[in-house]
Amino acid sequence: MLKKILVALVCVLLFRSAPVRSDEAPAAVPGEQVLCSITLSYAKPLAFDTDAEFKTDFELPYWVYLPICDAEKTAKGYPLIIFLHGSEERGKNEAALKAGLPRRIVKEKETWPFITVTPVCPVKRRWIEMDLRPLVEHLIAEYPVDPDRVYLTGLSMGGFGTWDALLKDPDLYAAAAPIAGGCEAEWAPKLLDIPIWAFHGEEDPTVRPAWSIDICRAIEEQGGEKIRLSLFPDAEHDVWTPAYKDPEFYRWLLSHRLSDRAPVSKGE
Repeated sequence: MLKKILVALVCVLLFRSAPVRSDEAPAAVPGEQVLCSITLSYAKPLAFDTDAEFKTDFELPYWVYLPICDAEKTAKGYPLIIFLHGSEERGKNEAALKAGLPRRIVKEKETWPFITVTPVCPVKRRWIEMDLRPLVEHLIAEYPVDPDRVYLTGLSMGGFGTWDALLKDPDLYAAAAPIAGGCEAEWAPKLLDIPIWAFHGEEDPTVRPAWSIDICRAIEEQGGEKIRLSLFPDAEHDVWTPAYKDPEFYRWLLSHRLSDRAPVSKGE
């Protein structure tokens, strides 16, 4: 009898700690971050050349947070922020919640108005190697998301991933904020009409500030009027802490809706 009880307890613990697969109904628990998963495909990066090999598909764990605050809820649903973490958190489910945007939720739970999703990048992979569109479409279908207010942000590796996701699917995101990342300036024509607020430390030893400066300048020079760049004097790599702490950041996100602009063509 004791053996059966122990086996049952182990099964319960394993079930509760395992990610919820995308073909199951994830537990909607307002006020908590719940671990789920979805099957995605690898995709060739647009913003960078790469010799990486791409598998057909893979399981992507993601944390989802449903707000207890209804301040920004409308008949269409809640605004959604997708947060892409940096390289240090790859393959580490719990660690993905301890850096950047997810930390703000813990401190501001009572007033946090966004459905917030934190995917966990597989080990030895990068966000730029993924097609995030199925994830976004799944989130819109599964949760009370307002498709007019889907926002994307990420830091470091996630900053590069944010730029690349915009290039792949400019019609998905109402606004985006890449932090300490970058993109090849030649891709500027595809980003002219997207509200983008980039952040970078002027003394960043990990990702050169030029990665952000050059693409933002190219967008502006080619007629983009919705680009915004904040450079932090004397700051190194971590500029996401002050960026995500600033209430203006969230007001800026919420000021944009996908329906505010004409459909963006992906081009070739």
